[in-house]
Amino acid sequence: MGQAKRRAPRPTSQKRQIQFQLPRVDWQGHWQRIKQRCQQGVQQCTQRVKPLWYRLPKPHRIAILCILPIVILVSLLPSSPAVPEPKHAKPARQSIAMDPARLEAESAAVPVEDVVPQEAIKPLVQTQWQRYQIQSGDTMAKVFREHNLAETDLYAIAKIEGAQTILGEIQPGQWIRYKQKQNGELDALQIESDKPILFVRLSNGSFARAKD
Repeated sequence: MGQAKRRAPRPTSQKRQIQFQLPRVDWQGHWQRIKQRCQQGVQQCTQRVKPLWYRLPKPHRIAILCILPIVILVSLLPSSPAVPEPKHAKPARQSIAMDPARLEAESAAVPVEDVVPQEAIKPLVQTQWQRYQIQSGDTMAKVFREHNLAETDLYAIAKIEGAQTILGEIQPGQWIRYKQKQNGELDALQIESDKPILFVRLSNGSFARAKD
């Protein structure tokens, strides 16, 4: 048998070198294709809009051309930052020392004749019937405001069946009568005519028309 050929030992110190190559991209051609597509889209849009544009009257086209740049400019302007509201410091409560002896001495120094008796104080609101003659240009809402009557009471009376028509037919020269409670609320309202019409407040706070 012949001698076996000796195989050369593989080198162990050398490392395999692998080269990676990125695929080449034709950026210029790609950009040209994008540019062509954009131009085609613009041309198609122009062809569709152009007939509609020339259908508009000439003053309208001029107005649109003047307003459009202003709108674009305003939309590009930065918005003003929100201004924070100032925080008001709450006033600190202060305790006031009360001197009972001093208060008693000051109250004793007030002369007797300066003190008004309770019976002499007239109520701020008249509880008797008041009369008013309707003037030209008056409305019931105006009359209520001028006589310190709550307009909510007028609206409550107007909700009664037939009351809105009655209130709307009041003529200049006609008289009305009203009566208030101690707290200023309207207690009764009477429209004077051949057949007087009376509206009274019920115990639940609503109004009703009194029977003839």
